[in-house]
Amino acid sequence: MTTEKIQSSKPSHSKEFSKATLDKIWRKGEKEFGFIFFRRDRFGVSMSRKLFRKKTKYGWEVDYCIPLEEGGTDTVDNLIPVHWSNVGRKVSDVPVQNK
Repeated sequence: MTTEKIQSSKPSHSKEFSKATLDKIWRKGEKEFGFIFFRRDRFGVSMSRKLFRKKTKYGWEVDYCIPLEEGGTDTVDNLIPVHWSNVGRKVSDVPVQNK
């Protein structure tokens, strides 16, 4: 079974996941219309499936919905794909735009 090392926003928390588990996490990203290998994170930033753990324009990491120190877990239900620059960022950090 192939595994890829996942590291959270906190370097001391790391875990290896199977390819199947990593695929489940990847599929949580929002699909990009017309692009098979691209998704958007919860902040709307594009990511490429092939650029996992790469600090590039479309690179991505796995992050926690609820951080471990706030009672979150390492289960798939609590893990999401995010652009590497958004690791550890909270949705509440994003300013609300008035329309």
